[in-house]
Amino acid sequence: MSVSDIIQIVLAFLTLIGVIVALITTSWSIRAQNKQSLFEKRLEIFVLCKTFYELVDENIEHLDIKPEKNYPLSISLEFSWITNSDYFEKSPRLINDVYNEEYRYRFLQKLEDLNTLSEKCALLFKGASSTALQVFIASYRDAIRSMYGYQVLVERMRDDPIEKMKKDAVVAGITKMAPKTAKQLCESYGEPKHQKELLKKIDALKESFEYLKKNNSLEKIKKQLTL
Repeated sequence: MSVSDIIQIVLAFLTLIGVIVALITTSWSIRAQNKQSLFEKRLEIFVLCKTFYELVDENIEHLDIKPEKNYPLSISLEFSWITNSDYFEKSPRLINDVYNEEYRYRFLQKLEDLNTLSEKCALLFKGASSTALQVFIASYRDAIRSMYGYQVLVERMRDDPIEKMKKDAVVAGITKMAPKTAKQLCESYGEPKHQKELLKKIDALKESFEYLKKNNSLEKIKKQLTL
């Protein structure tokens, strides 16, 4: 074997080593980037979930809403309190202005985002804590959506055109036909059924929150942020 052949073999060997090193370096770089990307995604999800957890935690006592037989429930303050974050922007105002299209559109967008967030909790985290967090976010979404829907019903009852005409007619002395009582109006609009469904959603939110708190799930999720 000539010197030239030996040099060619050495060069080929060095080239092979260079390719292997490049592949290893590239693989390591991609893995590091993937870990960093996963960390950033998990951190974003964790911060959002913690925000909603704290909102419920701060107002859990106010969510102990009792059923009402003769009158519609008043839930505007509770809605405002548990949506009082930058995430919702102007949504807390929606409950007192249910027909405002700007507020309504933004709120519906956020509900869709919460649906996505719930799915991400299951995909980006592991274990029972991720499932618990997914259930909590889904319950939170369902509760505030139900609150808004219920408030729309209440506003429709208050603005009932026929009942307004009856009240005006009685005041003007045109007729003695009294408008419906609050209980009768609730029954005609099917309010008891909607109230029951609303309270069911709120109870589900409270249960999912208590489970998270009891099992220290957020802290367990936080540990999964480590790269």
